[in-house]
Amino acid sequence: MLPVKLYLFPLRFHDFTVSIHTRASLLYTPPKFAEVYSRIISPYDPNEFFIKLSICGLPDRYPLLVSNLKQGFPLGHMPILCKTIIKNHSSTLKFTEAVEAYISEESTAGRMLGSFSNEEAELVLRGPFVLSPLIVSEQTQGPGKPLKLQVCCNFSKDGIYSSGPPFPSVNSYIEKELFPTTFDSAAIVAKWNRRHSNSDPNSTHLPAFH
Repeated sequence: MLPVKLYLFPLRFHDFTVSIHTRASLLYTPPKFAEVYSRIISPYDPNEFFIKLSICGLPDRYPLLVSNLKQGFPLGHMPILCKTIIKNHSSTLKFTEAVEAYISEESTAGRMLGSFSNEEAELVLRGPFVLSPLIVSEQTQGPGKPLKLQVCCNFSKDGIYSSGPPFPSVNSYIEKELFPTTFDSAAIVAKWNRRHSNSDPNSTHLPAFH
C-alpha cells in the first residue's frame, strides 16, 4: 500500500475592511470618552503573535490576525445603526446578586467600563448603538447541589428600533462561511483536555460567557 500524504490548504479569511463604518468623534465629547472608543482590551500581545508567526513562516496563512488583535475583530457586514436597547432577560431580576457580581468582577479586571447613560454611550461610541441584553443561565449540578449561575450577553436576541420596526440580532449578521475554521481530531482534543485539566473536568470551566 502506498503511503498517503495529507496536504493542508490555508484557510481563506475574509477581509471586512471595506465594510467597516468609520465614525468621527462627536462635538463636545469629553477626552475621557474619546479615548475609550479606540481602546482594545485583549489578553494577547499582537507584537508577540507577529514575531512567532514570522519565525514559523506563517504570516501568509493568517494575514489579518495581528491587525485584528490590534484593532478588534469585525463581526461581519454590519448595518448603519439607529439606537437600539434590547431589554435584559427577566432572569436578571431573579438573580440580581449574580449580575452585580459579574459586572463587578469584569470592571475590576478592566474588561468592562461604565456605567454610562444613553447619552454618554453615544458620545463614547460616536453615535447610535445596539445594546444586547444580559441573561442568567441556570445549570443544575445534581441532587442537593446549588444551581450554577452563568451571566451571558445574548447576542442572538432580536430587538426593536426606537422608531418601532424590528432590529435583527447581532449574531444574525454573522455569516459563518466567512469565518472558516478547522478542528483537531477527538483524540488530540482529549489529550489536550487531560493535560490541562489534571483529570478534573471542572478546571476548564469558564465562569462567564462574553
